[in-house]
Amino acid sequence: TVNSLIITREHRVTQSAAPFRAHDSDAELRKISIEFLVYLFGNSSVSPSACLVDFSDSCPGKQEELRDIENNRRTFQILSAQATVTSVAISADRMSADVIAPCVFRDKELATGHEATSSGDCYLTAVYEQNRWWLCSSSFLNGSRQISMFEFFRLNRRRGGAP
Repeated sequence: TVNSLIITREHRVTQSAAPFRAHDSDAELRKISIEFLVYLFGNSSVSPSACLVDFSDSCPGKQEELRDIENNRRTFQILSAQATVTSVAISADRMSADVIAPCVFRDKELATGHEATSSGDCYLTAVYEQNRWWLCSSSFLNGSRQISMFEFFRLNRRRGGAP
């Protein structure tokens, strides 16, 4: 009221804002990394193509990953897998990320039946596109270089991987 008169006021919005999306990128990247390493790649009964459910089609690493998993499945049966994400580094533009996850795989070489344990730092890359995080590639860190998981399993055999 103003001077005992009731005044009606109206507020109108004339422009609309673009949708706003909020992400817990760290948690999303940790989740898809563990899902891949432990429950997909780490489970030999999952087909190689099904393992790539969280890999982006725009990444050239997706086809390399498929070949790596196919080679691994032909040569080894993974008996158990463990991984814990220790580092998530998201780029300044928030469009790519690197994930480091120490991982342990217990496996059996199909040709010989020999069992071994392979452990090391798994390294995954990711991109943000289509309103979510996707994996691009995975590898093992071997000193200062990256090697495929299949190559790491084979290298571990030559070193006499712990049973």
